[in-house]
Order: sequence, then C-alpha cells, then structure tokens
Amino acid sequence: LGTVRLKEDGSLIQQLADACLVVDALEPSVREELVKTVCHKELAAYEQIFEGT
Repeated sequence: LGTVRLKEDGSLIQQLADACLVVDALEPSVREELVKTVCHKELAAYEQIFEGT
C-alpha cells in the first residue's frame, strides 16, 4: 500500500482501521502470535537477501 493510494482510497483507510480494532480485541497471547506470524511472513524476503551479511 503506497501512501498516495491510501490517501486516494478512503475505503482502504477504513479497512485498516477496522483491522486494527479486530487486533486490539484479541487476547494478548493471540495478538502476539498473530503479530509474530505477520512480521515473519513480511520479513522473510529480507532475511534471505541479507542472510550472512
């Protein structure tokens, strides 16, 4: 999601806000596991690129 695209599409901003509310409603242990999973997925490509440097 680019910043320009977010500014142009209010529905994306609303969707992000709604997703944040869902995450906030989760039990702390569930939220922590979800955040770990998403971060690992998003950072996996960087780990491969920079592994061993």
